[in-house]
Amino acid sequence: MLTISNIYKSFGGRVLFNSTSLTVNLKDRMALVGPNGAGKTTLFEMIAGNIGPDKGEIQINRKAIVGYLPQEVLELQGKTILQEILSSASDVNRLEHHLKTLEEEISECSDPIESDRLLVEYGKLQGQYEILGGYSIEAEAKKILLGLGFKISDFERPAGSLSGGWLMRLALGKLLLAGPELLLLDEPTNHLDLESLLWLEGFLRAYDGTILLISHDRSFMNRLVNRVVEIDQGRFVAYTGNYDAYIASKAQAQEILEASAANQQKKIEATEAFIERFRYKATKARQVQSRMKMLDKIERIELPKERKKVRFSFPQPARGGLEVIRLLDVYKAYGKQPVGSTGSLQVYQGINLVIERG
Repeated sequence: MLTISNIYKSFGGRVLFNSTSLTVNLKDRMALVGPNGAGKTTLFEMIAGNIGPDKGEIQINRKAIVGYLPQEVLELQGKTILQEILSSASDVNRLEHHLKTLEEEISECSDPIESDRLLVEYGKLQGQYEILGGYSIEAEAKKILLGLGFKISDFERPAGSLSGGWLMRLALGKLLLAGPELLLLDEPTNHLDLESLLWLEGFLRAYDGTILLISHDRSFMNRLVNRVVEIDQGRFVAYTGNYDAYIASKAQAQEILEASAANQQKKIEATEAFIERFRYKATKARQVQSRMKMLDKIERIELPKERKKVRFSFPQPARGGLEVIRLLDVYKAYGKQPVGSTGSLQVYQGINLVIERG
C-alpha cells in the first residue's frame, strides 16, 4: 500500500528523518508514536503530498486514494451539515449529476434511435451508481453524523455555524464517508465524547482500508492497532502488536541493548588492558597488533540518548481565610441603556453568595 524509502527531511537545521524506510501493508492498523516534535505530523503531510521529503521516495499504490484528517480544519461556509458531508462522495455526486442530465435529455429526445442509445448509457451509469452505494449514500452519511454525536435536528444547520470541535467531527465524518484506501488520522479522538469515541472505534475496526494513526489515547490505540512505529532519533522502529505490546517489547529490547553494550565494554577494556600491558614487549608485538586491529573494527553499541524530562513542583500554598468568595447584590446586564432600564438585557440581579474554604 505504502513504501517509504530512505527519506531525509530537515527543518531549520534540525533533522527529523535521516535516511529511514518503512513499509505499510494493506489493512494495517498502524499507530505512529514519538515525542512531540519528532515529525509525526510532518510524515503525514508528506504522505498526503502536501510537502515532499528532501531526499528519498514515498510511493503509494497508484489506485489508492489517500484521506487525511489534520489537527486543524478550515471553516466551512455555504452548505448545511448534511450537504457538507455528502460533498465528500465526489464520485457518487458526479454520477448523480450525469444521471439527472441524461434524464432531461431522454425526456426531450424525439429520435427513437438516439433515445435507445441514451437509455443504454443511462443503464450503465445507473449500475455504477448502485455499485458505489449512491442510493444509500445519504442514509450512510446520516448514520455517520449520528455516530459522531450530531442530532437529526442538526442536519439542516449551516456548517459555518459549528465551533472548532464540531467542525473537526464534520471533517472526520466527510473522510469516513469518502472511504479512502489509505486513512491518515491525526488525533481523531481529541474532540469526541466517550459515546462518539466508541462508535468511531467500531467503525474503524470494520474499515476495509489501511489506517495510520497519531493519538495520545493509549486505550484507543490498544483496542485498534496491530502495529506501532516509533520515530526514534530520525529513524523508524517498527513493533508488532498494540500499544501495550510496543511498550513491553521496547523495554525488553532496551534491556538486551544495555546488556550487550555492557558486555562489549568489558571486552574492549580487557583488550585495551592487554595492549597497554604488552605494548613494548617484542615477544607480544604480533598479538598487540592483532588486538589493535580488532578494536578498530569493532562497531560500538551506542545507547540511545536519554530524552530531557520536564519536572514540575507545586509547593503547598499558605492556608487562606475561611471566606474565599463573597458576592454582594451583584447585578449584570448587557446593552447601552442605563442599568435597570427595560432596554438592557438583564442576566441577573441582586445575587448574594458566600463560598467558604473547602
